[in-house]
Amino acid sequence: MSGALPVRPGAGGVEFTVYAAPRSAKPGVRGVQADALKVAVRSAPEKGRANEELVDVLADFLGVKRGAVEIVAGAGMRRKRVRVAGMSAAALLKAVEGPLSKP
Repeated sequence: MSGALPVRPGAGGVEFTVYAAPRSAKPGVRGVQADALKVAVRSAPEKGRANEELVDVLADFLGVKRGAVEIVAGAGMRRKRVRVAGMSAAALLKAVEGPLSKP
């Protein structure tokens, strides 16, 4: 990872920027890059499929329910603003700073 992820409290949780990498060979969180959490997904950015997979990958990575993760801005772009309900900034940063791959 390169740098810290800027996180701000928002609407009962935290908000941060995600950089989506569609059409990746292996989905998962790749670390912090240019003040955003880079998330790789297999799906192409067509008909919202990549966004749906991005929400799934983030929910799995952070250990929250899928419904807690919401794209609040930038749904049609690679850089997106994401809100995770019920999560503190400290918990998010701890997850991001830990090992990126899960067994």
